[in-house]
Amino acid sequence: MSDRTDRPAFTFEGQDAYDALSAALADAVVILDPGGEVAFADSSLGGILGFDPHQVECRPFLDLVHPDDAVHLEEAGFWTAPPPFEREFRMRTAAGGWVWVRALSPATDRTGGRPETLERVLGNQALLLVRDRRGSAPVRDANDLIHRAFDAVNNLVVVTDVRLPDNPLVVVNQNFVDTTGYPREEIIGKNCRFLQVRPDGTRDDDGDGQAEALAQIREAVAEGTPAEVLLRNYRKDGSLFYNRLYLTPIRNPAGEVTHFVGVQNDVTREIEQRDQVDRQRRLLRAFFDSAPFLMGVVEFDGEQVRHQTANEGALALFASGGGSVGDIEGATLAELGFPGSEAALWRRQVEACAASGEPVHFRTVFPWGADPDVPGTRHLDVVVNTTEGAGPLFSYVAEDVTERRRADRERRLLAAAVEQAAEPIVVTGTEVDEPGPRILYANAAHARVFGYEVGEIVGRSPRMFQGAKSDRAVLDRVRKRLEAGEPVQAETINYRKDGSEFVLQWEIAPVRDEEGALVNWVGTQRDVTDRRQLEREILEVAAREQEKMAQDLHDGLGQVLTGAAFRLQALVHALERMGEDALVADALRSRELVENALGQARAIARGLFPVNIEPDGLADALARLAADGAQAFDIDCAFRGDDVVCPSREHAGHLYRIAQEALANAARHGRASSIGLSLTAADGVAVLSVRDDGVGISDTALAGGEGLGLRTMRYRADRVGGEFEVRPRDGGGTVVSVAFEPVAMAEEGE
Repeated sequence: MSDRTDRPAFTFEGQDAYDALSAALADAVVILDPGGEVAFADSSLGGILGFDPHQVECRPFLDLVHPDDAVHLEEAGFWTAPPPFEREFRMRTAAGGWVWVRALSPATDRTGGRPETLERVLGNQALLLVRDRRGSAPVRDANDLIHRAFDAVNNLVVVTDVRLPDNPLVVVNQNFVDTTGYPREEIIGKNCRFLQVRPDGTRDDDGDGQAEALAQIREAVAEGTPAEVLLRNYRKDGSLFYNRLYLTPIRNPAGEVTHFVGVQNDVTREIEQRDQVDRQRRLLRAFFDSAPFLMGVVEFDGEQVRHQTANEGALALFASGGGSVGDIEGATLAELGFPGSEAALWRRQVEACAASGEPVHFRTVFPWGADPDVPGTRHLDVVVNTTEGAGPLFSYVAEDVTERRRADRERRLLAAAVEQAAEPIVVTGTEVDEPGPRILYANAAHARVFGYEVGEIVGRSPRMFQGAKSDRAVLDRVRKRLEAGEPVQAETINYRKDGSEFVLQWEIAPVRDEEGALVNWVGTQRDVTDRRQLEREILEVAAREQEKMAQDLHDGLGQVLTGAAFRLQALVHALERMGEDALVADALRSRELVENALGQARAIARGLFPVNIEPDGLADALARLAADGAQAFDIDCAFRGDDVVCPSREHAGHLYRIAQEALANAARHGRASSIGLSLTAADGVAVLSVRDDGVGISDTALAGGEGLGLRTMRYRADRVGGEFEVRPRDGGGTVVSVAFEPVAMAEEGE
């Protein structure tokens, strides 16, 4: 047997690391050869039995066991039983007495067998843990607790041996095995860098602080100092986890570092939550900077208002005012370009917010202190609020309301103009079906014309003003245009509150939102009763004068020209008898001229006589009008068209007079060489048009600013419920047209 100072007969790789850990344990370690002889016993066994453990080496283990104990009966030796196993028996002490001990097998791997590491180290030998079972319960419990705590601790605990090549793992706890998925036999003896291998086999040693953390570990190991780092590690299944490693050196009695203990924490959830918070912070900052408002946070210490942060919009505004925005944190209002008066205004608002704990609203302008009415001045609405219920931090949001203020001013002006307009104006909803669109607004002129108070008509339909004499065909045409979302102009008889009737002309236009959707109708109305009466009287006077002129042309000039033609014919006969052939030719030419003049006089007379056209005779009348026009004005004038039936003789007469007036204007004032009349019908709408190739019509005339003719034609178009239009013709000239409903549409409306 060797001395106490001699090395034991049995040694193994990493034994010193084991000694460093087992020294703190109360269990004794005993290694038996297959025959049951003691190959190795550590000092703890001597503590239990009271003699040098070397004294038992090479002795049968059972010689130390009480002969009456049951372990003697196990044929192959209890140490050969499949692990895990546990036996209790008595062992002889140095004093000759007996002590109860418990012998346990070492820990097993996941399959229940002996770990591969022990297989490699022990071969066919057996390892026992011998525990003192005497009355020192605290010692036994502490010993047991240390074993269980090492494996049960929530941290991942490893021990490395810096004296061995590549500083390998020599001890790992069960939580390390469970968390990483690596069994002990695969990792004992390896450097811990295998945790940095990605699923694709590459090593994760760079990016996001990984390289710096690894360098810090290498430095700590080299210098024998503690370290704390955050690593990206990978489990055996390839899944990523974040590992916060606390590295601590272990020194021997001489002060030399022999091992490192690594206490590791899986902080994946913490890192993911941190990353999520960072993402949310970045999103919040992005929103903060992209917000259409000026936003910031200030601190008020009772004396100064200092910025802590501000968004891009606010910084840009401060910079444009000459402020220094390079380092916003801690900047005073003066440093950000606020003049004294503006800084005092903001301070008062912050003080008020601090005193009340409630949001404070105020208005200001930029450039600071500028005249609010000067073009280019920006108007800001500012709200200051506490961020923590009561100072010292306050947030503010400033909205640029310049455009809103301008739009509000324009709306107020428009509202005033509409309210003070001399003509009735109403705004309605978009409903068309019964009970019809509701009136949402009516101006004072509307109340004055109709005799109602505004409150009496708001919420009701404009149909309340219609009655027995209101033209149903006109109302149906209006409804059709409203259903199509199109503007419409019309007139018919309406009724005041007192029951009196009057002729109302109105123009209805759609109001659409930014998306183009119809949201309202706005109607401009006017009482045209007196105007229509005057126009009728003028037309009647004009008709009588035209009839008188036609009679004078027919009975006066016509008779004279007829007599002249007869006299010239007699002269021709006389000259023929005299043989004056040259004079005969002159007389014939003179007679032809007189006859042409007679034809023109008769055509003019026919145009001046009152017309009485049947509802289905408009096309024939227009064809004759074209022929008479060609003869009267000596121009190219033709008609083409469909057989359109008018609702009445009055309608046909008005349409004929419109065509007659347009033709005469084109020949006399437009200096046209070609005029075309047409009457067409399609999709329930008939169109009468007169086109010429003359010099065109002036903008003033188009606007209705000159000429009785245009006003008369518009009046006649209104009388038939038509839409009158005058426009330039492509290529030169003018187009006059009237769109109206033929009789078929009128019957359908009824």
